[in-house]
Amino acid sequence: MPASEPAGTNGPLMPEIHRDALHAVYVPRTGEVNAWDNADSVAEIQSTARKTLVMAGVWTSVCVMFPALDAVAAGYAVPDASGDPSEMASRISLARFALGGVTTISVSRPTNRR
Repeated sequence: MPASEPAGTNGPLMPEIHRDALHAVYVPRTGEVNAWDNADSVAEIQSTARKTLVMAGVWTSVCVMFPALDAVAAGYAVPDASGDPSEMASRISLARFALGGVTTISVSRPTNRR
């Protein structure tokens, strides 16, 4: 899914996604912050028959929070692939996810320590 306003400050969807995820379907949005408020986005998700969604956004606390909570309420499992500008915003988002039924996990890349 693209940014809520592709011509706005967040810009259009990254060209690497178009290039590397050939199976991905672009669903234009018209400014909705919550992607779940866009009927075309929800219809496209439902058409896949998948029940797990990986969501990412500029900020977990805004771009991911609202559609993730709505998706969980609709019966989807939603891991997050985003971040926030501060540790406090991240902690609050994770707590809100947990209260809304989203299961959170952490995955980190191993470092090359010698």
